[in-house]
Amino acid sequence: MTLHNDVTIAAIIPAYNRATTIVRAVESILAQTRPADEVLVVDDGSTDDTRALLEPFGDRVRVETIDNSGAAVARNIGAARTEADWIAFLDSDDHWLPDHLERITAAIRATEGRAGVYFDDTSRPVGDRDDASLYELADFAVDGAWELAEDATDWVVRRRQPTMLQSSVFSRTAWDSVGGLWPELRSRHDTHVFLRLGIGKPMCAVAGTGCQMTDDDTTGNRQMDAMGTRSRRYWHHTVALYGDILDRHGDDLDEPHREMLAARLARGHLSLARHDLRSAPLSAVRSVVAAVRADRPTALGPITRRLRRRR
Repeated sequence: MTLHNDVTIAAIIPAYNRATTIVRAVESILAQTRPADEVLVVDDGSTDDTRALLEPFGDRVRVETIDNSGAAVARNIGAARTEADWIAFLDSDDHWLPDHLERITAAIRATEGRAGVYFDDTSRPVGDRDDASLYELADFAVDGAWELAEDATDWVVRRRQPTMLQSSVFSRTAWDSVGGLWPELRSRHDTHVFLRLGIGKPMCAVAGTGCQMTDDDTTGNRQMDAMGTRSRRYWHHTVALYGDILDRHGDDLDEPHREMLAARLARGHLSLARHDLRSAPLSAVRSVVAAVRADRPTALGPITRRLRRRR
């Protein structure tokens, strides 16, 4: 391990059948102006040439293969099998900009590592654009080179979080304190972990873009394709996510924030009900009842609006 004074960072890529993009992702880590102290690819049971394409990197990149278990489990295993004090994730179809770790490291040193999460902006495809700023989409801005929030609740409960796993560096202490990602969530585990590490806790936002997300993977393995907002699984995970956060942190939230999350939980139940209405009507009824229990105004709002239109 190469030490960089008091900050050591492990870069971890979970990968499943990403032969078309894995080399680009790894090369973006190795090209960092502030090198990672460890580079680990967790091959999540790939059946293509992903692992073979990593062999030319030699001992610069460690590769561990596991049975296919999903991105959350792969990331957790990667974190557990590295030693650095800080953990950085990159998706296998995305790539870091060269100064990502350098700017994050500077913020960690400037704040003496007080935050559990340090993150910068993410550039992502939206509509006809390939480089939309997540900060702008989230109506978020950083005051200066970095901004430390002693209580990051306002950041993580907003309608769109300004954080992405692939643009974030986690303190191992903070990561371990919440047990990493919740493996039961095959999607939305990122939203869950940012809520757990941001509600009532410090986070640090860093100016500049750290990661370029892409949409050029053609294998059909993209999580957003399989578990997007049109899928029932997405809303099942949404219900689990907000239910768990309210159970764990409801008492830590002020009333406006608690109401925001309760409304999202209710909308998740309603979305499940719409999915189940024809195929499983009893399940749909249960979801409507759960929505009313979570947040009555949100749950009854669509019914009230429909009745008004019929008058």
